[in-house]
Amino acid sequence: MVVDAPIERLNGRGLERWFAAAGQPVRLDMARSGAPARSARDLLDLAGPAQVQEYLDLSLDYGPGIGTERLRAAISTFTGSSAAEVIVTHGAVEALLLACGTAIGDRHLVAVASPAYEAMYLGVEAMGGIAHPVPVWKPGSARLDLAAIADLDLRRYAAVVVNSPHNPTGLQADVAELEHLADCCACAGAALIVDEVSMGTLDPGAVSFGTSRAVESQAVVLIGDVSKAFGLGGLRVGWCATTCPQRRRRLATLRDVTSLANSAPSQYLAALALENRAQLSISGTARTNLDRLGVCMASLPGSSWVPPTDGLVAFPGPAIPGFASVAFAELLLAKHRVSVAPGGFFGQDGHLRVGLGLSVGAFAEGLAQLCEAMSEAATSGPATFGPATSGPAMAEATREAAR
Repeated sequence: MVVDAPIERLNGRGLERWFAAAGQPVRLDMARSGAPARSARDLLDLAGPAQVQEYLDLSLDYGPGIGTERLRAAISTFTGSSAAEVIVTHGAVEALLLACGTAIGDRHLVAVASPAYEAMYLGVEAMGGIAHPVPVWKPGSARLDLAAIADLDLRRYAAVVVNSPHNPTGLQADVAELEHLADCCACAGAALIVDEVSMGTLDPGAVSFGTSRAVESQAVVLIGDVSKAFGLGGLRVGWCATTCPQRRRRLATLRDVTSLANSAPSQYLAALALENRAQLSISGTARTNLDRLGVCMASLPGSSWVPPTDGLVAFPGPAIPGFASVAFAELLLAKHRVSVAPGGFFGQDGHLRVGLGLSVGAFAEGLAQLCEAMSEAATSGPATFGPATSGPAMAEATREAAR
């Protein structure tokens, strides 16, 4: 896994290719930002015999392009929208592409709250937009500063993209600030795209921005999926929700030339998951893992540690002189078979993104290895985990350990 670009140029870029270069995820995959994967059997066990038979008899022909009525109704209870306001998509990535594609026209600038997951930038650019990263978080802060976006001249922008719960920090946007930003977007004729894919995963009482009075402005587009919360990434089911009829028509029309429709079996299983979300919640597991991570960080003097409020990721910053996150993560994988996401890919090289979705036992095992490696780095200094280890030799060591 060789990273060619200097760390300051990695802001939000390259993480997925870095994961791909590592090969099959390891058992102690603390880089994962969602729930553990589930099987079709896990979901069908929640259904009665009649529903199982109904599933087996599903037609594999094309279905409605906007999604089945049952799935859209299940999504609406999750988002606070009405079923009529929901467009089902192939995952949150397509939802982001469609939302950006319908917003970008005469204006091409799109403000992206940063740091952010790379799809936020790439989705904008894939639809012909110009992604403008706007910093809303700095190390040590316990909040997202959306005023930095609201203060822009939004008349120049096609859209604003905000991720809440925020990846990589796990912080939630303040509702009042998000409502103010929605008002600013509405006045400027810009869309506010709110990615809520991790909502309710750590905080089961979290409420969608879809319940806010701001959605009535018709500027807001909500994005979600069943991947992060339920471990159902393979179903490729996501959604856009908006109160604006004209925007919904544009979303549906654009989708006619992207993926056209989701498969009936995927939609059926996704509806089952959403209808049984309380039973499938892993918030208790995530809370236990978060508490253990907090103890680990407290043992490292001077470390930057702001616990997440929702979502299945945390973003600790070990106070280690000369710390280089990419090199550290590569050596951690090679020596300990534990995977974490380097903060350098989010423009924050002094941090690591740690997933909270592993089973309690697996997380404890991986955390012990992570704490040992951080303690070793703090003692040995940058010679052990510094930039010099990130290159062809490190890439070969990682490939060798994966064999």
